[in-house]
Amino acid sequence: MKKITALDIANYFLILLDRDEGDSITHLKLQKLIYFAQGVSISLTDRLLFDEPMIALQHGPVSSSVYNIFKVFGNNTIPQPPEMDFDIYNQSIKNLIYKVYNIYGEHTASYLRNLSHEHTAWKNAHNSNEKIIDYNEVKNDFVNSDHLNNLDISDIEQQAIIDSEDRWWMSYDCGVPSEDITDRLLEHKALFEKNPQAFINSCTPLEEII
Repeated sequence: MKKITALDIANYFLILLDRDEGDSITHLKLQKLIYFAQGVSISLTDRLLFDEPMIALQHGPVSSSVYNIFKVFGNNTIPQPPEMDFDIYNQSIKNLIYKVYNIYGEHTASYLRNLSHEHTAWKNAHNSNEKIIDYNEVKNDFVNSDHLNNLDISDIEQQAIIDSEDRWWMSYDCGVPSEDITDRLLEHKALFEKNPQAFINSCTPLEEII
């Protein structure tokens, strides 16, 4: 099975949104959700969700690899991933990401940023030269807090996960599939810069945007 990356975690968060109900997510919020998912995984399973460092920036913990992909969207809503391989996620990972989104996703990006600023791991890394967050300190922050403390999934929550994946498949044909998600996101950037409003209507035919 493919090794899960921070970008894979970000993409799964993005498919959990019910955009028909008005759900949206910005880059800042996405970064904080990735951090909380990593913290929950370390504290409850004693395993990293993804084996990549996170750095402590002014607005909280950040995955550099995710930042390089999604920074083009600024404070705007990030669209759903144009490509997904659901087979790389086992059920435990899906459950964890869903639980984190269910608990933290209802909060604003600024709330999650401020919450991460309370963590010793972020404070120590932000005050260091390297800015690299110590995952051992992250574990302590989550163990000694009121954060999510179990990964139990109800039948209703399990169905919500299935429904989220189904929504992605139903909307898949409204875009042009790409072999590489990075190339597709760069294409999104170009389209957004040309016509932001048309870009927001993500199923607008490309020829109408161009």
